[in-house]
Amino acid sequence: MNKLFKLSLGLALLAAIGAGAADDPLQKSNAYTLELDGEMQPGRNFFPLSILRNDEMDLLPRLGYTFTDGGGHQCLEFRTGKECTYHKKVSDRAPVFVSLWAAHTVAGSRWTRNYGTLKNSQGPDGKPHKMHNLNLHDPNTGKYILDCERFSVEKVLEVNGDRVFMWHLDNEWELPMDYSPEAKAGFVKYAKKLYNNDLDEFNRVWGSDYRRFEDFEAPVAEEASRRPGAWLDWRRFQEESYTDFMAARFKNVSEADKGRRRVVFKGTQCTLEMPAVYKLRLNNHEMLADKTREYSKGWYGIDMYGNTDRNCYEYNYFYNCILNPADPEDRRWNWGVFAAETNNHTGPDWQFAESFWRVLGNGVKGFDFFTLGKKGAKGDWATFGFTRASDGVRRGKLYYAARLGAMIHRTEQFWAQSRPYTQGAVAMLIPTRDVLLSEPAGASRWDYSQNNRLNVYTHLREAGYRVDVLPYNKLNDAYLKKYAALVLVGADHLTAAEAGAIERFVAAGGVLLADGQCGFFDDRHREIRSLEKLLGIRMGKVYKGIDVSPDDLWICDGKGNVLRCDGKITGSVTTAELLNADDVANSLKVPMLTRNRFGRGTAFWINTRLGCMRAEGPAHLVGDWLRELLGSAGVEPQAVTVPALPELRIEAPMVDDDGNTAVVFANTVREPLPGFTAKLRMPGDGYKAFYWADAEGTNFRVFDKVKQLKDDFYEFELPSLRTAGVLYAWKKPLPMLGLTVEAVGDAGHAPYDPWTLLVEKGSELTVTVRVADAPAGSKVCLRAFGDWTVTPAEQEVPAGKAVSDLTFRVRLPKESPLYLPEYPCPLLAELRNADGKRIGVCNAVVTVK
Repeated sequence: MNKLFKLSLGLALLAAIGAGAADDPLQKSNAYTLELDGEMQPGRNFFPLSILRNDEMDLLPRLGYTFTDGGGHQCLEFRTGKECTYHKKVSDRAPVFVSLWAAHTVAGSRWTRNYGTLKNSQGPDGKPHKMHNLNLHDPNTGKYILDCERFSVEKVLEVNGDRVFMWHLDNEWELPMDYSPEAKAGFVKYAKKLYNNDLDEFNRVWGSDYRRFEDFEAPVAEEASRRPGAWLDWRRFQEESYTDFMAARFKNVSEADKGRRRVVFKGTQCTLEMPAVYKLRLNNHEMLADKTREYSKGWYGIDMYGNTDRNCYEYNYFYNCILNPADPEDRRWNWGVFAAETNNHTGPDWQFAESFWRVLGNGVKGFDFFTLGKKGAKGDWATFGFTRASDGVRRGKLYYAARLGAMIHRTEQFWAQSRPYTQGAVAMLIPTRDVLLSEPAGASRWDYSQNNRLNVYTHLREAGYRVDVLPYNKLNDAYLKKYAALVLVGADHLTAAEAGAIERFVAAGGVLLADGQCGFFDDRHREIRSLEKLLGIRMGKVYKGIDVSPDDLWICDGKGNVLRCDGKITGSVTTAELLNADDVANSLKVPMLTRNRFGRGTAFWINTRLGCMRAEGPAHLVGDWLRELLGSAGVEPQAVTVPALPELRIEAPMVDDDGNTAVVFANTVREPLPGFTAKLRMPGDGYKAFYWADAEGTNFRVFDKVKQLKDDFYEFELPSLRTAGVLYAWKKPLPMLGLTVEAVGDAGHAPYDPWTLLVEKGSELTVTVRVADAPAGSKVCLRAFGDWTVTPAEQEVPAGKAVSDLTFRVRLPKESPLYLPEYPCPLLAELRNADGKRIGVCNAVVTVK
């Protein structure tokens, strides 16, 4: 009888565990963050983390990830006049990021019951575009989208209103140019206003002899270089029309949601600086950010695929787009970029760490990685999967993603609130008008322009400069004053106001480096030569070359090395000094390099294309040349290492309102970098504690190899760097936790990640929890799944010690319904103050055979 009772009790317990497995506290996202309450409502400093397509959230919380994107809505019934339906309620394990696919509802058919047949936009040949490429100049078509969107919001809130934390609009809905009669009629009104009804001026810019504005012939992308003024006008009208409609959509969603949750759009990086794509798709990121920031609450959503320098370059630009151009000190929101769909393309696992630790120093405030993947996946779901399609085994980047989340949650409030410190840095402009007039390099549709600004960015980063990448609206006195230098690459089209701000920047002591025909035209391709006085030169024409002397050029770097360039603008000096006069006098193949003193500043000009410059030798020679040139005007790098490591990237320090600072270091190559000494400019002095954490672990260590220099510079002696790491420099120390997990006895590691344990069922673990800067009376609790045994349950943090290590013993059960193939198991350390409030978390994972 007793044995039967015990057997029945055991079976009941197993059934209860099985039935309740989804309700284990560590299966819910709010266990891993201090910024989600018991109802999954986010706090102000929520840093959202997810990987697409784990709608049930049965895996992601184990990794410490904190939202699902499984609650999207495409109200297909709205087209046929029926009430919207909606799938079941999303998992209660996390808040939900909701996509509203209103335009996609008519991708299959433009017929609607209550709005008639909607109109597509048209191509230059008058033929309608297909699918949901809609005519935004048709009021009825626009009304359908807004109404459908509003009904979707209402339906989603009815079902999932207690879980929604953010909205986004139709996925990557970047429309083609519209040549429909409605668009052309709209342009006539636009042009009359733009030109104040001055038809003569319109004809001068367009190179035409129209008798009426209505007679205009809309340019096509292939005519951009032949009809530049017309193309810029037509394109600007299209961009404004598209952006105004998108802004109306943002407002529409916000007003339909009484909770006024954040609204973002998932546009693409392809419409930034890839001419072959940008010329054909509508999305001006600067304009969209400017017209929607009140509804996005200071975030800019973007779909981004890339790695290394390009990732940082593009994310940094989007971050600078969303900032308030009228007030650089605006602190209403935690300004930043939401990576709404991202991966290091199909790059290796180690590169995932390098790429995504780095972008934290460039304004990213949330990640939704693409994609979880699965065995048997096809196409993008395999290519970008965190799971191998061939056998269902998790790739190493899944574990790097888990460690990234643990690092963020260790000090989530800091990462949410902090902003890049770029005082004294170099600024670069992405001149999107010139991108629209540029040709790609020719190797791929996804190429940047021939005068490749990313190349210049990389050279500057190799040389140790911090670089901010700016849109046009940040060319103003308030923003420019913090930079030591401004670099203009292929910025031929500047407004008078933009040129005036640049001139004042240099006069006040700034340094300018410009190439080619910078400032030669205004934003409508009218010749204004706005920077010639500042540069102290007179620009001539584009040199076409002849058979025996094409436009390839070489310049000496002053140390006997040769740098190759392409493209040449003729010109002469007025007040400038020709720095390489002897070389120019002796060879037609040498570009002019000039320097002009202007006010308290210096302006350099080179009459070739900086973005084409490359070394006839080691690649870093171009960066060395830039460092010598800028250094001659007093602009020194803010990160210098011994030995010199051009493969190393040290991102701008992130700093919060208390002066607390974190600096990301990253290795851009596969082989680990040796130990090095770094001299960095930091945000002031007064640091009380330094710590170091790398991307291969979930712990940190005290960092004591620090020397304070003068002028806010510090010297750090860093260890060997495999992929990425973070240096914490606290002025007002924050409570922090770290975890080291070790097996008791033999153990292996996850198949593609040597830093994640693979242990047997029923085995034991030793977990060391490191605690830093905990307030008096604090306790640490180590948590695992409910059927695991943790001893002791909690420990007091020793008084009077800045850093303490507490050891716990964990025994795994021999069997558990929570053991699932390729599902790592979590361990979570919690720090609670004397009142029992959670004030710190850190998580790690182990895999179980």
